[in-house]
Amino acid sequence: MMNTYGDLSYNTPKFFIKDADAIYEKLELLFSSLKGDWFFDRNYDCDMREYLFQPLQQHIADEITLQIYRCINKHIPEITLLGTSGVILNYEKRQYEIKIDFEIKDLGVFSFSHNINIIQ
Repeated sequence: MMNTYGDLSYNTPKFFIKDADAIYEKLELLFSSLKGDWFFDRNYDCDMREYLFQPLQQHIADEITLQIYRCINKHIPEITLLGTSGVILNYEKRQYEIKIDFEIKDLGVFSFSHNINIIQ
């Protein structure tokens, strides 16, 4: 049987998802979803809301980094996070810049970026 990465796993090869696009979509959904949004997985979210009203500080960035690792390990186990992933403070734009470097087995290394804008 063929290894697949994605939400579809039919017996017909044309439906197999084994590419970075499926992972990028899962990451984007993970960061933009709220708990309860998804009918088939009510716990699918990364709960970044709590950081929207926090001050722009390094210890908050470290908390966000740990939260990201927990969420991705729980919800997207088909990727391996690399040590270069993390959160960068951008004081000028008042946002946390999330950079995730990950590996997909048999496909290679990829990067994903997402920003959390601070509301104050």
